[in-house]
Amino acid sequence: MKLLNGATITKDGSYLPRRVSFKAYDQLLDEERGSNWIISADENFEHIRLNKIGVVTPTRGFSTMKFIPGRPNEIIAIKSEEIKAKDLNKSYLTVFSLDGKILLPETYIADEKIEGIEIY
Repeated sequence: MKLLNGATITKDGSYLPRRVSFKAYDQLLDEERGSNWIISADENFEHIRLNKIGVVTPTRGFSTMKFIPGRPNEIIAIKSEEIKAKDLNKSYLTVFSLDGKILLPETYIADEKIEGIEIY
């Protein structure tokens, strides 16, 4: 599910934002504000946790994710890379745990932006 202007929300209240910046929005710089954060909050937003997922690649941000069936603390996610000046779109697959441990590093999968994933 998309929420908060480009973030993906998990079933436990964790957010995987596509972009992160502590500065005012800038359309030109936005392509280099990719995220490697998972932000978790309880239902009342009284307790908030921030975890980094590996090292950030500034041009990549989360576009979709799913929990892995039978593994409630592990997420499979796709990060998209969009660089308009180069007419570039790529997608990368990654797997990690909610505490930030990388189980599969970002792995190139397509020359297009993938915004959905299903597990059967």
